[in-house]
Amino acid sequence: MAFQIPPRVGAASGLAAIVAWVSLYLVAVALYPGYSIVDNYLSDLGHPSLAPGYWAFNAADILAGILFIPYGLAVGSVLRTRLGKVGGAFVVLTGMGLILVGVFPEDSPYGLHFVASLAFFLLLTASAAALAIPFHTSPAFGRLAGYLAGATVAASVAFLASGGSKLLEHVAVYAGLIWGAWTAVRLQTAVPAPGPISLAPSARPERGPPVP
Repeated sequence: MAFQIPPRVGAASGLAAIVAWVSLYLVAVALYPGYSIVDNYLSDLGHPSLAPGYWAFNAADILAGILFIPYGLAVGSVLRTRLGKVGGAFVVLTGMGLILVGVFPEDSPYGLHFVASLAFFLLLTASAAALAIPFHTSPAFGRLAGYLAGATVAASVAFLASGGSKLLEHVAVYAGLIWGAWTAVRLQTAVPAPGPISLAPSARPERGPPVP
């Protein structure tokens, strides 16, 4: 990846994203009379005309989305494999998608909220799918990180395939939060994988004299 983020910085950013999102989400839920994971979409909490705590939910999306960007960059820097870098890039894009969900709440014109939400879930699915094997095989993250990534993929695909089940939307997001929290904890002590070894000029085979 173009930007190298130290693992501890990325881990702190990822954990801060999750703590910020969950805290503000709970504030929004507490201010929303009768909110239910069965009868409401998550985005109902951010509707400016219907949700008393809309500001908390939309701020949660924007703040967490910003904080997930350095986390994704750090993940790519630690894994260093092609698939790991692709997965880290998808995490960065997922964070950007989450920002747009907060910027364009449910009452936004031209269906912008639907587009932002769909992009977020598609990118979340792509992130978890790309990172499942690299996490599973990486000593830095361990098998559980791979399993949690697989669970996130399954939950997100189930939600998208359902055509918009309110309950499955919550399950997909909660699965992503657990996956993100665990990998951020592991990222704190992760050591970047060694990059490709290049021979020093003195160690490279010398060319013979030019043939006349």
